[in-house]
Amino acid sequence: MGLEDLWSAIKGFLFPDEETRKTEAALVESIERLVEQVSPAIRHVRGYRKRLQDPVRKAEKYVADLVETIPGPRPLSIEPGGPASLVKLLFATTDQLGRLFSDSDDLTSFFQREAATRVTGLLTATCTEKTIFTSVHQGEIIRRDVPQTAVDFTDHRIVAPAATEAACRQALREGGLRLLGLRALEHLTNLKSQKEDLTEERHLMGIKLKILRDHNRSLEGMLETDRDSVAKAVRVRKLLADVDLELQTVTAALGSPEDSLNHLLSFLNNPEFVLTIQPLSLRLNWMGVKVEEDSEDPGVEISLAEMELINRLKRVALLVSVDRKEIMD
Repeated sequence: MGLEDLWSAIKGFLFPDEETRKTEAALVESIERLVEQVSPAIRHVRGYRKRLQDPVRKAEKYVADLVETIPGPRPLSIEPGGPASLVKLLFATTDQLGRLFSDSDDLTSFFQREAATRVTGLLTATCTEKTIFTSVHQGEIIRRDVPQTAVDFTDHRIVAPAATEAACRQALREGGLRLLGLRALEHLTNLKSQKEDLTEERHLMGIKLKILRDHNRSLEGMLETDRDSVAKAVRVRKLLADVDLELQTVTAALGSPEDSLNHLLSFLNNPEFVLTIQPLSLRLNWMGVKVEEDSEDPGVEISLAEMELINRLKRVALLVSVDRKEIMD
């Protein structure tokens, strides 16, 4: 590295350009938002921002790459359209779409705040498949009771409304990062709840053991011909020891701001265990039945994204664009 290159590197470090300053400020904002969401006590950990920088960058890139794979935006309207229109492909009837528009507080609120003529949002739905039996034309032959796969889309929602596609995708990226923080917070909350339950269980077992001990020393215990209470006391001591061990483990995992930071880092470093988005391409006929590649019916192809919150929820999605008159008229 020559002197000129070295000076450029030093100058860039000491006097970052406007774009670099904005990027660093946005990173700090993301970090502080996560810390406030999960556990403000993390701020007591020395160097917490530095430790969170790379994991937050990694998580942000992961979420951003996923969001970019969501297709669209495509126009969504109650107006009659051709066989490739979204209302024909994703809704059973135009009334179903009309109810979605009329019941959407998010879309109504957006147009009440903004003077925009269109809104871009994320349309999501539950996608289910079922086997039906229909007649199929193969040349001049009609085959009856042929098993085919019908696709139904239900429980539609439009979320993250924004004036532009870029703003909508940005809202989704921010929502993805918040999701990782939420999972970390849930994990910590579950640990706290588990600790409270174990503490209560330990207290009750201690009382039970005292009752058994006092019973053995009482006249009733002295006169008993069997020694069942002694065996019960042994079992309770064993259970109490197990609870003590589990309580120690949970307390150790929950103990300090450092532990809270480590839990947050775990989720940021492994975002694929929380959220995935996969491309989904379907070719459907006018009845919403999957069309095979060798079928004479060309069907209509639609590109979607399959979004999965691991072990929680799976929905299909795409970006849509809706005219103001669809909502406010």
